[in-house]
Amino acid sequence: SLKDKTDIDARRTIVVQQGALISIECIGRTFCLSPDKKNKKGVRICLDALSKLSRVLHLTGEQVLERSSDGGGELTFDDAKSQLLSSAAICSSTLVRVVGSKCLPFLQNLMKPILSSLSSVNSWLGNNDNREEDQPVRLLQVSLLRALIAVTETVPQFLVPFLGEILSPLGLPSWALRQESVDGDNAVKSMSESLDRALAIGTPARQLIPASSEAIQKALSKEHDGMGWREAKSIFTIMKSSIEFSP
Repeated sequence: SLKDKTDIDARRTIVVQQGALISIECIGRTFCLSPDKKNKKGVRICLDALSKLSRVLHLTGEQVLERSSDGGGELTFDDAKSQLLSSAAICSSTLVRVVGSKCLPFLQNLMKPILSSLSSVNSWLGNNDNREEDQPVRLLQVSLLRALIAVTETVPQFLVPFLGEILSPLGLPSWALRQESVDGDNAVKSMSESLDRALAIGTPARQLIPASSEAIQKALSKEHDGMGWREAKSIFTIMKSSIEFSP
């Protein structure tokens, strides 16, 4: 049928796009990331790729979770688009590390879809029992967190506009990122804790502590079934580490 052909063409396009992203990431990591290999031409190419990557992140992020077509209005998780978004996030992570502070003109366009996608997936997991064990979901969470870590470690002093969303109840403190996995694969939890440390070490305490205090108030104001306290505890841990690492 026409619908089946359209679906096949769409999947084929996703595979091609994902292959391109994987190739770009591999080139950046192999030929441009290490200091002894980094050169102006390589950085310029990676910078050009990074400028276009924000559109992929934005468009794909909007399509990972879509309303079902049966009229029920239930959000469904698209595995193929999730894998494409994961590849885009991993690619952005490498490119940000390659170009360094030159990523600043594109920071808003990168961070907005990454944070929005992370919040959407965390929210979806909170409303779907046992979905946290789905491998594509965990891969997406890890990839988005990896991109955030790259930005945090590269330009920590420029995170102020994004701290509110990073520390929001559906962001980094979300229980969807913190709970233990029943099958022993705790990559999401481990990556979340890595982002905790990156924020605490890199972001100036004078910026992080006020944002954390506000985030704790928001977490506790939405407290239900103990979840708000769990989120607040995660933020308290980041604050404590920030104070310990402060000079």
